[in-house]
Amino acid sequence: HVSSDEEVKTEMAEKAIDVTRAFNTIGDPLSRALYLLELRGASLDESDNSIIDGSLLMKIMELREEVEGASSDEELRPLLQSCEESIRELCKGIDNSFRANKIEDARILTAKLQYWKRIEERIVDKISSKT
Repeated sequence: HVSSDEEVKTEMAEKAIDVTRAFNTIGDPLSRALYLLELRGASLDESDNSIIDGSLLMKIMELREEVEGASSDEELRPLLQSCEESIRELCKGIDNSFRANKIEDARILTAKLQYWKRIEERIVDKISSKT
């Protein structure tokens, strides 16, 4: 009887972990998009840069240089705002693409979102390290 109580506790703990993981996945736009792509058999490979146009890569590289060169929050905040706006627009596009069942469009936009989320994270980290 003790064994079955332990099994029930273990099973409940595993289910709680699954629920938390699911909540975190749907709560984060990038995680959600990656998950939906995976469900549709269109997983995004981290190393697949071929679906990203060169102009975006150049823009991200230039933005990264600006971030690294910034020495104050006053310089970083406008960069963060611009980045957040790009992320919002991409999220809208991803949502619309999934709704229209345009999976390849969603895939491309999700790849772009990955780049923008990385630069956003870098900006936030740099702002946080200054406080």
